[in-house]
Amino acid sequence: MFRYRIIVFLTGFISFSASAQQVLTEDEAVSKALANNKNIQAASLQVKQQQQLLKSAINLPNPEFFWESPTDNFYTGSITQSFEFPTVYSNQYRLQKQQIGVAQKEKQLTEAELKYRVKVLYLEIQYADSLASQLYKQDTLYEKIKLSAIRQFRAGQIDYLQQTFAETQYGEIHNLHSPAACKSLLFKGAVAMVHRH
Repeated sequence: MFRYRIIVFLTGFISFSASAQQVLTEDEAVSKALANNKNIQAASLQVKQQQQLLKSAINLPNPEFFWESPTDNFYTGSITQSFEFPTVYSNQYRLQKQQIGVAQKEKQLTEAELKYRVKVLYLEIQYADSLASQLYKQDTLYEKIKLSAIRQFRAGQIDYLQQTFAETQYGEIHNLHSPAACKSLLFKGAVAMVHRH
């Protein structure tokens, strides 16, 4: 009897927590994950950083100013500017453009991986919910059959073997229902983790 109360409590808790949560479509779950995922945000910042570094690809060194007095009577000033051969700067610019492309590809890869993970979890949640719902219906049906068999045995309409068979069938379905309901909750928790990380 105590075990039955625990199952009823878990079933009530599952149905309460499921009704308190927002139901999302697969596309909504994916877009919400893309908007809230920290890895995607970090990849976006990496792309922005590489784009900002593009401005420094053509960076000339600062000029040097000299004041000299060779004869101590007058001062002469000079400015010296050093620079590399022009192809060096064009190669640096192309390299930085490629760095931007690499950062964008990494972001696309991170997004694709996240989409895949969310879609797989979404399908697993659908399967787990359907299985838990089906097993709950079977559990309820087999419980009624078990109670009916107990009443029929007390009334003398069936023998003890038939009553035991009904109780065994109920026990098997009942033992399948509890883990399926817990598995459904675990998958829903995993989606929350994917949205954050």
